[in-house]
Amino acid sequence: MDGHADRHVVAMAVTDATPTFELAVPCEVFGVDRSDLVDPWYELRMCAATPGPLRTAAGLQVATPYGLVDLLAADTVLVAACARPNQIDPPPRLVEAVREAHALGRRIVSICTG
Repeated sequence: MDGHADRHVVAMAVTDATPTFELAVPCEVFGVDRSDLVDPWYELRMCAATPGPLRTAAGLQVATPYGLVDLLAADTVLVAACARPNQIDPPPRLVEAVREAHALGRRIVSICTG
């Protein structure tokens, strides 16, 4: 981003095969700079248990340069919808990180089945 140290950091927990719509909405809300409305605007960080490219359910590639340490450092942790296999058996490291973020007093937000 542009270096605003006082931005509210939103870390989105991303898993492979995330439904496209549920991933896109937080990206549109928090990831598009609207500092003309409120300055500083949010900083959105896409976090995954293993940083690197993932894919949405539709096959779109999603860059996830941030890991679980970054998720713990955020002000708000957003858990997006995930593919059915991840709903049934969520990644243990990700669940642990969200629980730890909650214990640290971070705001936890869910969208859809997140």
